[in-house]
Amino acid sequence: MKKFVSVVLALLLCTSLCACAGVSHLELPPLPTAAPAEPAPTEAPAATKAPVPEGGEKVPAEGLKGSVIVSVRKTEKDAYDPLTHDILILRFSYETPTVIIEENPAAADKINEFIGMQEESFYTGEDYGEGYGVGYNNMLTLAEDNFIYYVSETDMENPPLELSCAQSVSVLRNDGRVLTLAYNESSYTGGAHGSYSERTYCFDPATGEQLTLDKISDDAAGLRAFLNEKLVEIAQTDAYIREQTDGFIDPGAIDQTLGALLREGSWYLDYDGMVVFSDLYEISSYAAGIVSFRIPYSELEGRINSRYIPAASGASGSFRALYAEEMTDGSTQIVDMLKVFEDGQTVYLEAEGTVEDVRISTVSYSAYFYDIAQLWSCSGMKDSALQLITVIPDGMPNLKISWRSAGVEQACYLTQSGEDGSLILMPVGDVEAVG
Repeated sequence: MKKFVSVVLALLLCTSLCACAGVSHLELPPLPTAAPAEPAPTEAPAATKAPVPEGGEKVPAEGLKGSVIVSVRKTEKDAYDPLTHDILILRFSYETPTVIIEENPAAADKINEFIGMQEESFYTGEDYGEGYGVGYNNMLTLAEDNFIYYVSETDMENPPLELSCAQSVSVLRNDGRVLTLAYNESSYTGGAHGSYSERTYCFDPATGEQLTLDKISDDAAGLRAFLNEKLVEIAQTDAYIREQTDGFIDPGAIDQTLGALLREGSWYLDYDGMVVFSDLYEISSYAAGIVSFRIPYSELEGRINSRYIPAASGASGSFRALYAEEMTDGSTQIVDMLKVFEDGQTVYLEAEGTVEDVRISTVSYSAYFYDIAQLWSCSGMKDSALQLITVIPDGMPNLKISWRSAGVEQACYLTQSGEDGSLILMPVGDVEAVG
């Protein structure tokens, strides 16, 4: 595997020579002896315990009854050039979700163990049976070699010295029946554009087991045959997918080509059905990107276990935002604490009634709002609150809160009134694009 990674890195380095151009030429001193590589983590990160809200009170079980919480932390590790230590040559980052199931800690530990192996694989570049990433030390070597080459061997001005590698994680479904996590890896090692990939994993919160195609059905072979037929049907009848894959699928081998997509990591269950997707370049061009095939639950009934199909819900509720001084009577149950900014102020997001599929995401604005990263997810809250430590900007909001009420998705931005400073949850639909 290490030889394979080395070859890939060598090829990636070659592509950087074609990029548009740095730095002024520096006089190179004799290269020092290479420092030992950082030791790879030997154990998967331990499962994080539920945070204790301010005041030290115990997290009440009622507010989280039957719920699954996922909190996501980000680790960033930048590196600078080996000569002056002033020029940024590598941005390396990864996100780590932590699952908390108050009523079933054993299942949470099992999921967190799987997550820990994903993190270790990405950081070290080693294959532990669930895929692997390029690895920090490998990317650092590539970035340093890239820097030395451009400084010593070329006359280019402004050469492409900043490489990057990042892994982000988002929750695609969290309803107590299925927890679906999507891992997106992106990298830039020079050239006209970067590269990216996606892997998805579904879990049963009742057991902590990863759901595979063989586990979600009592007739695994029949399910695979049905899915293969559906992929072929969609590829032949969906105009958009036909455009994406034109010239990339041999009509005489379409069954085998699309059947190869039925592998672990390339499918998932969300709220609307099953999605099967390709790798980049696998059945389309880079411009077309990853090709996705969606199969609704109405066509999966009787083919997959009914426990993995979302249940109809009539529960309804909404959120309100409160400053810490407004939470005075102590009767509201605090289910968790999310620290967005270390030096932020304390506010509370209180669920009035029952809300499901709660998500907190960071957002940014450029002609329109778009999500940057998911920070927190909870399958359900009832008459309880999330303690939030964050900065409420004077201008554009930076946080979005979304949830499902009676099966309908709702979303608001957290902001404050310019008149009296009161907190406002502004519905996403009320925000109009500017410019």
